[in-house]
Amino acid sequence: MKIYTYLLLSLTVAILACQPKAKKLEDADLPPAEEIPAKPADPISYRCAGTEPFWGLRIMPNGIEYDRAGEGQTMYPYQAPSSKGDTLFFQTEVKLEKMTSRISIKIWPGSCSDGMSDNTYPFEVRVTRDGEALQGCGE
Repeated sequence: MKIYTYLLLSLTVAILACQPKAKKLEDADLPPAEEIPAKPADPISYRCAGTEPFWGLRIMPNGIEYDRAGEGQTMYPYQAPSSKGDTLFFQTEVKLEKMTSRISIKIWPGSCSDGMSDNTYPFEVRVTRDGEALQGCGE
């Protein structure tokens, strides 16, 4: 049963996956505000994913769920985001058995190409979890 769960998670992440080559992303890389479409009506519900490594993220009013292939799931408490223009910033942490895990999420409108299935998503996402930077797409 675990193999099917892992395969289903991998398939889901692969479908939602973003560009396989990660690039260093700084605030200067963001497009000018006039080129960014309006953010969605409900800024607290997102599904995000990326590849290399495969990861998935769901931001919901009741928490932030992070999944990474081979590591399992971590649930973080929801903290309302801050914003700068159309960019949202989420930061939260959770105490685990042996450490405190911290996650920062940056979401901004922009066409994000899915390198595995050629899908395009309306948001670009950068996640920093316990010091590791990940990039992907969101909807």
